[in-house]
Amino acid sequence: MIVNASSNAEKKNIIDPDLRMKLLNGAFAVSPDLVFVKDVRGVYNYASSSFVEAAGAKSLDEIIGFTDADIFPPILARRYAMIDREIFATGEDKVGYKERLPDFNGKERYCLTSKFVLRDDDGTIIGIFGFCRDHTKQFLEQSYHQQEIRFLFDLPKNCYYAVYIDVDEWRVIDDRRQVVNGVMLGYAFDMPDFSPYVVEGAEAKNFYSTLSSDSLRAIYAEGRRDAHFEYVRVMPDGSERWVKTDIKLIVDPSNAHLCAMFLVSDINDRREREKKLIYAAERDMMTGLLNRATTLQRIKSYLAKKNSGVCSMYIIDIDNFKSLNDTYGHQTGDKFIEDFAHILKHCFRDNDIVGRLGGDEFIVLMDGVGDARGKLKLAVFFAKSKNSAKHRIGSSLQHKRISNSVHKNDKLVAAKSA
Repeated sequence: MIVNASSNAEKKNIIDPDLRMKLLNGAFAVSPDLVFVKDVRGVYNYASSSFVEAAGAKSLDEIIGFTDADIFPPILARRYAMIDREIFATGEDKVGYKERLPDFNGKERYCLTSKFVLRDDDGTIIGIFGFCRDHTKQFLEQSYHQQEIRFLFDLPKNCYYAVYIDVDEWRVIDDRRQVVNGVMLGYAFDMPDFSPYVVEGAEAKNFYSTLSSDSLRAIYAEGRRDAHFEYVRVMPDGSERWVKTDIKLIVDPSNAHLCAMFLVSDINDRREREKKLIYAAERDMMTGLLNRATTLQRIKSYLAKKNSGVCSMYIIDIDNFKSLNDTYGHQTGDKFIEDFAHILKHCFRDNDIVGRLGGDEFIVLMDGVGDARGKLKLAVFFAKSKNSAKHRIGSSLQHKRISNSVHKNDKLVAAKSA
């Protein structure tokens, strides 16, 4: 930028310098942009009201006649001065670069700055005219965007792939895949319908059956910025494994397009561990049957959902069990309980609820009507045959037929829960 002195002949055709300065001051006073002028020594000769506020000064008097070192934190002051020296050395303007501003109320701020060289009539550099526009929002959005896509270059060991897509244009922007458990997976959204590959997981199946740019935009419009699904899927070799899909929806600040990051990870080992923990928590340690709490809870849940039809409940006690323990010892008694429970479980169907209430007491809930007496005698026979003890052992059976109303069994279940 060149500042030219005007001849006397020209002066009558131009705006009075004082009036011109007042107009400029008025314009800069209402502008949110930061405007300033420095001489070759780095001393401020002018600053807009926005600049004064951004610098943390109370008035223009705290800016005019001072340098960056007098006004700003040392790190920022050195950076500002370094750029000024570069401009003075090269004589070239520096336009549209990002620059840090002093923090405001503890929050980071950034601006887009342009600095122009000021020259006199002889072309000698006399200073810098600076113009800064607050760019904090855009800068933080860009930083967040870059942070999100770092997943592409730092995949966890159990992550099959990360893919970053432009939702508006429905195209892959970038991606990374790796082999996990000897398997390389393809992208779900590349398939016409991925839902048949989802074996277990209704939410995931529904999501993939409708997956499109429109469905992702609909999720974003609802205010959701991410989605997570855990499901069992068919692998390329035909096996089935638990996987998890994490989806993040973000707007690319460079073009305002909606984008989506898909990360698909293997969680089969974790789900198997959880399954074992749940199994252990629900089982009677000695027999492997459902324990008391789980048995009664499942019976209650089953009856609460059953609106019609008939079911049968059996409460089973082993006769003379105390005598067996007293005569042959607890080890023999425990072995008998284990064998009895094993045979008892296999005498009923998989959908029947078979559990141990404690000691020598067992409970069975069967859907439909059936006579369990013959099955019970069979269980006792096999249990006795596996023990060397010659002891008279039998069983007692309480049978309750339940139909039409689940409330008929409330008192019995409540009593057993006590």
